[in-house]
Amino acid sequence: MELARHFERSVWLNPEPIQTWRGNTIAAVRNVVDMFPLTLDGLGEALGHLTKGKMVRAAGSEAAALTSMSWAFD
Repeated sequence: MELARHFERSVWLNPEPIQTWRGNTIAAVRNVVDMFPLTLDGLGEALGHLTKGKMVRAAGSEAAALTSMSWAFD
């Protein structure tokens, strides 16, 4: 996939239930990008994956929200 080659880090937030991830199309996408469920936990995991080793800058309430999500940056 062109996007995966262009960007250093990318993820796919999959709205389908994890139980259905065995299909051929989803398997093909998973071979190209890291896939996470489109849930609050999955979003946190994806954010942690994308920001691993990087400083995240935000202002005001966004900074407070990111600070309270420190689990996402482990």
